[in-house]
Amino acid sequence: MPHARIENFDDLSVSVLIPQTPIKDGDRLIRILYMIITDLTKSNLYLNVMAGIVSLHQNEEFMNLILGASSPEDFVKRFESCNISIRKVIFVKDIMNAAYPSLTPSATLKDALDFIVKNQKPYIPVCDENRALIGEVLMIDILTVGMPPYTHMLKNLAFLSTIEPLEELLRNESVSELRTIMRKPSAVLSPDTIIVEALFQFIHNSNRSFLPVAENGIFQGVLSYMDLVNNFLRA
Repeated sequence: MPHARIENFDDLSVSVLIPQTPIKDGDRLIRILYMIITDLTKSNLYLNVMAGIVSLHQNEEFMNLILGASSPEDFVKRFESCNISIRKVIFVKDIMNAAYPSLTPSATLKDALDFIVKNQKPYIPVCDENRALIGEVLMIDILTVGMPPYTHMLKNLAFLSTIEPLEELLRNESVSELRTIMRKPSAVLSPDTIIVEALFQFIHNSNRSFLPVAENGIFQGVLSYMDLVNNFLRA
């Protein structure tokens, strides 16, 4: 689904190509192509058009219907017969990372560090066995474990020539559980939170670059600054 945002275009145009022979792309076959062109300022509308197309094409019955069109006019008629409507509001669920992993309270600091290395993300949602969001762990929480209380009373640690303050962390990383350091999230988004409200929460919690998303207490994913940039501001 190629797409382009053109300055002062002031419209949204969708072109469709159904090749006579499906195009092979690695292990998959491309049976239909959409080209979307819109203005720089119509992010809400064109993102929802893209999301709507993706959602529709997960339905094989719909795919068979439109791929069986005999002409452009027939395609439009079949497409319109599905009574499709595009909403103009972008919600958190449209751009969040729904595949974001989590850990349980019994996971250790070692598990947490491994999580951060594997996922390259310094934010860990903590959920119970039923996926209920009960806390979170930030990288700063883990580092704090490695800094003994006396270090908080000093202005700097430049005089230290060893990793003494981190020895406690390294020594106990396999036994210390996240339940001992996890915190209650300062903000939790709903999947149906509008993007403007999500932006407000990031600004209000200015030290945050990740916010958890939950519905009725059940963890649904995470929204990050980069999700906002990649999936909204620069999609």
